[in-house]
Amino acid sequence: MRWSIVLLAATSAFLCFPQYASADVALARQYFEAGKKLRDQGDCARAIPKFEQSLAADESVGGYYNLGYCHEALAHRQEAYDSYKRGQQLASAKKDDLRHRELSGALAALLETPHIRLVLPEPLPEGIQIHVDGQLVDDAFYANETIVFTSDEPTHTVVVSAPGFEERRVTMETKSVRPIELHRPAPKVPAPARTEAPRRWTWQHWTGVGLAGAGVVTGGVLLYFFLDYLPERSRLDRELSRHPCGTDALCGAGEAGDNPATPNVLEADPMARESARSLRQRNNNLEDDINVKAITLGTVAGALLVAGGLVYFLAPRAEAPSPEAKGDSVRVNVVPRFGPYQRGVSLVGTF
Repeated sequence: MRWSIVLLAATSAFLCFPQYASADVALARQYFEAGKKLRDQGDCARAIPKFEQSLAADESVGGYYNLGYCHEALAHRQEAYDSYKRGQQLASAKKDDLRHRELSGALAALLETPHIRLVLPEPLPEGIQIHVDGQLVDDAFYANETIVFTSDEPTHTVVVSAPGFEERRVTMETKSVRPIELHRPAPKVPAPARTEAPRRWTWQHWTGVGLAGAGVVTGGVLLYFFLDYLPERSRLDRELSRHPCGTDALCGAGEAGDNPATPNVLEADPMARESARSLRQRNNNLEDDINVKAITLGTVAGALLVAGGLVYFLAPRAEAPSPEAKGDSVRVNVVPRFGPYQRGVSLVGTF
């Protein structure tokens, strides 16, 4: 019973298929004749939809030829080339040599006009787009060898892009051929965190520190002399204040007879006057000595400190190599290559 049903269904399909095929051929013929009539009247704009309906019902070499002829008449060179090419392939499949030669001649004449040839990767990447001189080329015309008809300019800018690939921009001359290779972007490798490299002291730094240290020592010596001077000066001042001739008024610095009203002052002891003069001289000498030491040692200490600071801060800093810097010398990325003549990966980086 089961085999009877299968056989009945197969027989029905076999008997019905020629009817459907015959109906499609008849419909295609009807649209073809309508399009040919419009073409003969010079109305290619209205003939094109008729030929497209004819080809949708049933492909024919004549349908493709007439569709290409109308497109060429309307200066639709890209569409005309596509129609002629499809008709040529169909004629070759049907071994229709006469129509094949006619379509080959039409293609050759069309290729005398300005165009460029792009050899695209195969298979075509998903979402590929081609812009020629800023105009998007319809993806219906993309093939392994894509012919794009252009203006009469001698050179043309071609931009090919696809999701996941780097954009390719090239400049081509009219009627030239260019293989287009698409490359995936190299993976971004994060740069290692860099730390400040340790800095080593140079001999200039040590010299500056030495000069500054000598200035500090010299200042210390000056401070020692000054602290030693203060008690001695204080002692001499106290002795002069207690001395009977600590001032000239007490011992009569003038000659006898200068002041007859004060005979006791005029008769002052000459030894006391000499002792007071000696104390004052020692006090003056002590002050002169500390002044000379202060000027000399202060100048030397200041000069050493300034020179040491300048030498230290102006000295070049020698950088010691850090462990992170050694790792930066080798960086390698694996970059996929995808094109009509190559397919694989490349190693890109610094070695």
